[in-house]
Amino acid sequence: MRGATLLVLAAGGLGACRMAGKSPAELEAELRRDVRTVLEGELVTLHSPYGEVESRDYLGVTEREAGLVRARLDAPREPKVRTYLAPTTPPQEIWEAPHHDDVAGWASDGFLTLYVSSTPGLAALRAEFQDDTLRHELAHVYARRLGWSRERWFNEGLACVVEETVVRAGVLQELPVSERVIQARAEARAGSLATLLAWAPGQRLSLEEQGERYAQAEALVRFLLARAPGASWPERVAWVHERTQAQVQELEPQWLAWLAELDTVAALRAHAVDAAGRLEAASLLAPLLEAGAQELATRAGDELALELLTDPACTSGAISFLLFFRAEALTEPDLEALERAQNPVLRLVAGALRTRRGEPVDRAGLSALWNALTESERERYATLAFVLELE
Repeated sequence: MRGATLLVLAAGGLGACRMAGKSPAELEAELRRDVRTVLEGELVTLHSPYGEVESRDYLGVTEREAGLVRARLDAPREPKVRTYLAPTTPPQEIWEAPHHDDVAGWASDGFLTLYVSSTPGLAALRAEFQDDTLRHELAHVYARRLGWSRERWFNEGLACVVEETVVRAGVLQELPVSERVIQARAEARAGSLATLLAWAPGQRLSLEEQGERYAQAEALVRFLLARAPGASWPERVAWVHERTQAQVQELEPQWLAWLAELDTVAALRAHAVDAAGRLEAASLLAPLLEAGAQELATRAGDELALELLTDPACTSGAISFLLFFRAEALTEPDLEALERAQNPVLRLVAGALRTRRGEPVDRAGLSALWNALTESERERYATLAFVLELE
C-alpha cells in the first residue's frame, strides 16, 4: 500500500456538480479546452495540459496501469483509452491527489479524467501517487467493454477491488483486506444492503454517506467474489455480474456474518507466506488498525508485528505499527529481546519504543548505533532518528 490512500468519492459516475446534466460528448469537449499535448501509447491516448516532457511522465504511468488493469479483467486492447489530465488547484501535500469537487478522477464511456496540478513541476511524482486512482477509473472503462456495467454497487465495488491491488510478478493481485472493508464491518447492519443496492448515479449524498457506500460496495463485491465459482478471476467477476438484485439481497445475513467473522490478524498471517506477502502484511498493519481493525490491538497483533520486524524488508511497516500504536502494550521481554538482537536497527527500535514509553535509554549508545548505519538505512529508518532526537 502507498503512504496515503487516494479517496475517489465520485469515481466512475457523472454525479459531481460540474458534470451534472452534461453528455459525455459535452464533457469531453470541455476537457479538450485545456489540452496542450496529445501523446499516443499502445493502450492510451493521453490529452495533457502540460508540455511534452511532463506529459510523458503521466503517459508512462497510465500505460503501465492500463496494461495491468486490462490484463486483470482480460479486456480487449482496442480502442485506446482516451485519458484527459484536467488541471485544478495544487494540493497542500504532493502525495495527495489533486482533486476538484472532492473527485480525484472519473470515467465516462470511452474516456477517463484524472485531476492534476495546474503546476507541472512535480508531474512525475504526482503521477506515481495517482496509480490507484488510475486503476479505479481504468477498471470502469475496461469493465464496460466486457459488458460489466449495472447498478452502482457493482460498478463501484469492482473498481474499488481493482484499486486495492498490488503488482506481483507483473500482474495485479488483491490484498487480503482493505481499510474500506474494515469500515464496512463497523457500519453495515441489517437493512444496509437494501440501501446499498438502491444507490443510483446522481443521488445526492453527504461525504460520510458516500464513504459508506464505497466501503460497503467493495466489501459486498469481495464477499461475492469469494463465493463465486470459476477457474479465473474474470470468470468469478462475470458470475457476480449475473446475480440479480434479489439474489444479492437474499445474501445479506451471510454478508453480515462474513464481515463480523473477519479476523484481520489471521488474514494477514495467511497472506504473509512469502516475501511479497510479508511486505504487504507489514505495510497494512498501521493503516488497518487506524481504520478500526481492533483485533490488531491485541497480543496476537503485536506478535505478528514483532515477527515481521525481524525481516529487513518488512521492518519499516512494523516499526510504524509498534512505535506509534503499540509501544505501551509491549512487554519487558519483548524489549529485552530487541535489545539483545545483533541487528543494530532492532536495538534502535527498542530504544525508540522505550523513549515512547517515557523510559530512560542510553542515548550515546543509540547515537553510535545510528551513526554506524549506512546512508540508505538512515534514510529508510528516519522515523527512529526523529523519535530518538538523533541527527
